[in-house]
Amino acid sequence: MRAIYSLRRDVEFDELWDEIKDCYKSLILKVIALRSGNDWINVLVTGLLTYSSSEDLHKEVKNEYDNIAELGISSMENLLVAYEILKAADLPRVIDELKTGKITISNQVIRLRDPRKEIRLVNGIRFEYRDLLEYPGISVEVYSGGGPTSIKEFNNVEEELKSFGYISFDELCMQWLEIPCKGYSLEASIAIPVYLANTRIEYDSKEDLLVFSSKVHRSLLSKLKVVVALAEKRYDRYIPVENIVKCFDELKVLPTSLPDFDLVRLPIRFRKNLKTDDIIRYSILSRLGILEKKELSLKTLQPELHGLQKLFTEFLDLDTLLRVIKGEEDLGSHIGKRPELVFQRAIAWLFTLLGLRVIELEGTKFKTFKEVNRSAREVDMLLYDKDTETMYIVDCSIRAPEPKKIDDIANAKLSLLRRKIVVEPLIVVREYAQESKRNVRRVRVLDLEDLEKIVAYLKQSRIDEAREILGLKRRVE
Repeated sequence: MRAIYSLRRDVEFDELWDEIKDCYKSLILKVIALRSGNDWINVLVTGLLTYSSSEDLHKEVKNEYDNIAELGISSMENLLVAYEILKAADLPRVIDELKTGKITISNQVIRLRDPRKEIRLVNGIRFEYRDLLEYPGISVEVYSGGGPTSIKEFNNVEEELKSFGYISFDELCMQWLEIPCKGYSLEASIAIPVYLANTRIEYDSKEDLLVFSSKVHRSLLSKLKVVVALAEKRYDRYIPVENIVKCFDELKVLPTSLPDFDLVRLPIRFRKNLKTDDIIRYSILSRLGILEKKELSLKTLQPELHGLQKLFTEFLDLDTLLRVIKGEEDLGSHIGKRPELVFQRAIAWLFTLLGLRVIELEGTKFKTFKEVNRSAREVDMLLYDKDTETMYIVDCSIRAPEPKKIDDIANAKLSLLRRKIVVEPLIVVREYAQESKRNVRRVRVLDLEDLEKIVAYLKQSRIDEAREILGLKRRVE
């Protein structure tokens, strides 16, 4: 559950909504409910505010619903699995309706179990869904006096679910709502992501200065400010000796791949001379509280490279590697005539620096394997992470992937699984591909924004954080 750093204790919903309502276009509501007489009784409602348009969301959420319906549970008379996509501006009305002890979703009136009708703001988000992985957030929640097991039909429905392949009711809740329900007195949880991400301070060796940067929703530019402080060690503790305070709308603004988001940058030059044992602190502030706060040592920002990375950068520095990834520089070799192979080679180098074992297949006659029906499936690259003993099949593409490409690599995973070979599928693209990351097959997609972050972390020798972008666990020491 990723939270903002510190939410003011006295913040009420109206103040929260006034501060961030312009960030969102749509509200997704999902529910699981059980029949009791003529009524539907709530098991759990989840919601998500998002910058995505309702048109983009309808197809995606319908596919998720259809995948569950195909299992046959839609035929269960006493179980309701439903969703509705509303305008973001409907959230205050939805909360007012919850206060009455009921909610209408997809034309079905659902009565809360035993509502206390108290609306709470909770710092953090309970479930991982869509664009929540990248951003911190706040939840609007409603509780009751008891959990869903108190509903008369709960045990009967749970037993009936077992005839459709489920082991417990919680499996359905995790599948549809991405949160368990049996042990909770929770009635509803609506996630409100705070669109602030990729915040970092880097050392620019060419300009010999520090640079603060962050990706932020454009509507928040006038509502946030950053404090960057230099702290010296005195009397066995660090004391701030100089700071820079700026509103986000005073910073240099660059466009990003998402139309409503900007990248803000602040070059930092302190008057005092920096010492290697100094630390840099930054905080991002709003009326809601402290959204983000971090402390970095200058030793981290001006790292000493080690091992393979140090050897590699004797031949090719990381800025040049990023230019090759972006297609702004060639390799000066025969594969330069094929941009997709240049990109693949650069990605192979990048993954090797992350501690992965890499086998390139694209560009050879050995890039296919045969399905049971003798049809061929193609893979560009194989990866192995010895720390987690995880294998990956990789597709490298210049363009953002079409749904067919996502299906192909997801199906390749299933083909190998039938041969008792467990792999994870991965697509790496040169373009920005935010929408492709939300594919219904749950294939991980790394786009240019991710690759830029990986290179930035490598430049600071923050390899564990670079690996986490790829979904890898921290290395075993």
